[in-house]
Amino acid sequence: AGIFHHEAGITFPSGWQANVTLLPAIFGEGDVILSDEINHASLIDGARFSRATIEVFAHCNYDEADEKLAKLRGELSDEKLIGIVSDTVFSIEGDTADVKRLVELKKKYHAVLLLDCAHGLPAIGSVSESLLGFDEFLDDADIVTTSLGKYFSAGGGLVACSGRLKQLIINRARGYIFSGSLSPLIIAALLSAISRIEGDPSLVQDLKENIEYARANLADIGFLERRTGREGPIFAVPVEHSKAMEAGKKLRDMGILVTPVRYPTVPAGTAMLRVSLMRGHTREMMDELLAALGRIAEEGYIPRKQLED
Repeated sequence: AGIFHHEAGITFPSGWQANVTLLPAIFGEGDVILSDEINHASLIDGARFSRATIEVFAHCNYDEADEKLAKLRGELSDEKLIGIVSDTVFSIEGDTADVKRLVELKKKYHAVLLLDCAHGLPAIGSVSESLLGFDEFLDDADIVTTSLGKYFSAGGGLVACSGRLKQLIINRARGYIFSGSLSPLIIAALLSAISRIEGDPSLVQDLKENIEYARANLADIGFLERRTGREGPIFAVPVEHSKAMEAGKKLRDMGILVTPVRYPTVPAGTAMLRVSLMRGHTREMMDELLAALGRIAEEGYIPRKQLED
């Protein structure tokens, strides 16, 4: 929990279970949850299970979120909760939330802020680096949830929070009370991973350099938008929605494993190739990816307008 800047932590069998269990334990009928429109499915379902009223704001549109919160705060009685729920790194396109702005909104409207850090890694120990650089704002989030199966390669999920909130979760979260704990094997793997990251700053630095290299080159050839600021290790390349699965197979045949994503994971009529980078990917591997995407673009799998942009 200290890695995510909180006093206490509680583990779950998966990151999904952490989110769908946590939200109904805290929010209920009469409360309101304000949610980014492309939050992870576990946050969306957890909000639904809570029976709170759900208000959705356009992706990363914090002016709209501000307007909705002002209206809600004027309508709700003091004993009802307002929650703000957001991924820090969004799981399909890999773009990042403005965590500083979310903290400002939480303080302005006395809301409960939940940040999902499944795809964001804070600094671990004195020599490790933060992957995305929003560590200083994690202290101000009431709750941070994360997967323990991505950067840590172990498995399970974590809720990091105050000691008092941990006691509430232990007593009210049905998915915690009526579920088994993590295996000791997973705990051992997790502790080993934390120790390794803490002692070797090159692990995070190499991944950051891979992200910068891949994103810059994908933008140069028109497969991604150019963005300022830090990005996560996930990229989404739009493809013709009717050809998404075939595009994924063609890439696999070239030795490139990416995931075709289509409706209902993304809006109807759209599809993407979801690219996930790892620290162990070499420059040669990433160049192979770029070349393979170029080949399927020439065959009409990637919309021409995307290339021209």
